Amino acid sequence: MIQRSTRSRMALVMGLAALGGLANAQEPYRISLLNAPAPLLDPPAAEDDAAASFGEAEIIIDDSEAAVGAALSDQQPAAPLSVLDRQNARPVGEGARPVDEGARPLGETGRAVTATGRPIGEAAGPVEVVQERYPDGKVKIRREMTLDSVGNYILHGEWKMWDPQGVEIASGEFQNGQRHGTWTRILNARDAELFATRPYNEFQGPFTSQASFKEGQLHGKWIIVDSQKRVVSEISFVDGQRDGLAIWNYASGKKARQIDYRKGVIDGKLIAWDQSSKVIADDVYQEGRKLAPKVTNGNNGQKQSEGMYLFAKQVVEQADDWWNTRPASYSTIGQDDRHGRWISWHSNGQKEYEGTYQNNQPEGQFTWWYPNSQIRVSGNYKHGKAHGEWSWWFENGQKSEKGQYEEGEPVGSWAYWKPNGMLHHKSDFDGQQNTVAADVDANESVEPPKARTSFKGARGFSGSKL
Repeated sequence: MIQRSTRSRMALVMGLAALGGLANAQEPYRISLLNAPAPLLDPPAAEDDAAASFGEAEIIIDDSEAAVGAALSDQQPAAPLSVLDRQNARPVGEGARPVDEGARPLGETGRAVTATGRPIGEAAGPVEVVQERYPDGKVKIRREMTLDSVGNYILHGEWKMWDPQGVEIASGEFQNGQRHGTWTRILNARDAELFATRPYNEFQGPFTSQASFKEGQLHGKWIIVDSQKRVVSEISFVDGQRDGLAIWNYASGKKARQIDYRKGVIDGKLIAWDQSSKVIADDVYQEGRKLAPKVTNGNNGQKQSEGMYLFAKQVVEQADDWWNTRPASYSTIGQDDRHGRWISWHSNGQKEYEGTYQNNQPEGQFTWWYPNSQIRVSGNYKHGKAHGEWSWWFENGQKSEKGQYEEGEPVGSWAYWKPNGMLHHKSDFDGQQNTVAADVDANESVEPPKARTSFKGARGFSGSKL
């Protein structure tokens, strides 16, 4: 059961804690309470044995300030681990310090409040120190805790972990139960699958993983360096999401990969290099979608179409897990869309049509040609609908029709000619008639609007399909 020291037992408790650091232990110890993160190779204990594992803990209450000060008078505070200075790691016996004089409120939050107006989960009581130990008595974890406004214990203050030999391997600070500020972990290559992948497997462990947190979320940079202080990776975060530049390096110090992120997904450039610094990938992404050319060929091997695609979006499937050194994983949703300039060719190699797409919708000037390269149709699209002046031609080069569209509807005066150039008739549209613009199929090429002429000779086409 949990034991709280009194003023008379304070020095005894601290003395026992110091004696506990003299022995060695090989068996790992589990953490099971109050959201304390567990070691990578040791899962949290089940609820039924939580009390047993917590029974080894000692709690030092802050109201014994005088006794605490006396017990710790010969000890100096431990310097925090630095991602650039591995030598700061030290045994637990060198790093104890007096407890704080009170809770450290995080500030205004959006959480539910108690009847007194204090947010539920916010620190409300004095800070207490809890120490968990290995079987040989050495301290494994030292954490500061306090009571929240409804009487639950929450992590609040300094948190440290040591290995069985007494070397500090993790440190950071909690505020109202959430990681806050700079956190650091020391990891061997076997502690995470990430270190078996490139370029991490080119470096030498142990690795130092350091990240900044704000209210429990990654916020700032997550940097991993090897035992020789070489930076392997550096990823920027904002409110728990990748945001900004992410860089991976080779052991030689040359860049391996560089990616621009925004709100968790790639948005900008993705560049990759080989060991000789030769560019092997140079891609552009828009909000998680890769923008790249796509070419289709006919049965005879001749190029049939070529254009730019926005490939299906990559979204975060599992967020970055700093404590377990697991980078974010991504999955793909949606479909590939035309986005940019597109050209299609007839089977004889002559151009069939050319135009621009935006998010799979035709936009701007489009032109079609007959197989003999004679112009067939020319017009504009706006948001996927025919808009502005449109013209049609017979295969002999004679114009067959001309008129205006407004958001897919024919408007104004239209003129129609026979193949010999003689005027057939004119028509006026008041906007009440049905649209004559062909619907745009997202999986097919654009069809030009059908000619309005009623006589057969001017309706010799109905658009082209890819």
